[in-house]
Amino acid sequence: MKAVILSAGQGKRLLPMTADRPKCILPVRGQTMIEWQIDELAKCGIDQVNVVLGYGADKVEQTLRRRYGAGKINTI
Repeated sequence: MKAVILSAGQGKRLLPMTADRPKCILPVRGQTMIEWQIDELAKCGIDQVNVVLGYGADKVEQTLRRRYGAGKINTI
């Protein structure tokens, strides 16, 4: 099964925490928000995740590569 995560926003309502990184890589209880989402999707049987990026795309891709390995999560 496939899933799409829309993760293109900065999260201006969360400033100043999002001044230098997008909201999806803010830490929440030891993981980033996007890691929580991807891990929960995997528990539900989702085997292909596509993440739509915008603000801070390079930082999000770096986070995803570090956690899941190169090519595991598709980014758009």
